[in-house]
Amino acid sequence: MSLAEARKRRDDARVLLADDIDPAPARHQERDACLIAASNTFELVARLWLQKEGRRRSPSTQDKVLGWLEHDGFQYIGKRAVSELKPRDVLLMVQKARTRRPLSAIGLPATRVSTSTSRQRRPRGSIKSSAGSRP
Repeated sequence: MSLAEARKRRDDARVLLADDIDPAPARHQERDACLIAASNTFELVARLWLQKEGRRRSPSTQDKVLGWLEHDGFQYIGKRAVSELKPRDVLLMVQKARTRRPLSAIGLPATRVSTSTSRQRRPRGSIKSSAGSRP
């Protein structure tokens, strides 16, 4: 650790102490939050979802979706915490994947995706199936 880093940490600890916050537990909470975020990466959550959904799909479709995620999805946003992802991040991943091949080629429905920034807080409403609603 450099001297400048040590001084910055000291100053940060002094700010916490001035607010009547013990720096040690605050560091532990920050570290725990980082560990939780690291355990909820897009890749880990997607793999769990694939295991769950794989029972309802044919093995060939499951392999196509896994291949698409490994080649396109995990490469761009796989290591990021799910809580940090915005709909725009997923949109960019899908657009990059579409430049290589259409989503229907891997067994996913064609989608119409809104690029509006007003939907940043409503990820569920930002992607609509062009085929209509499911029964």
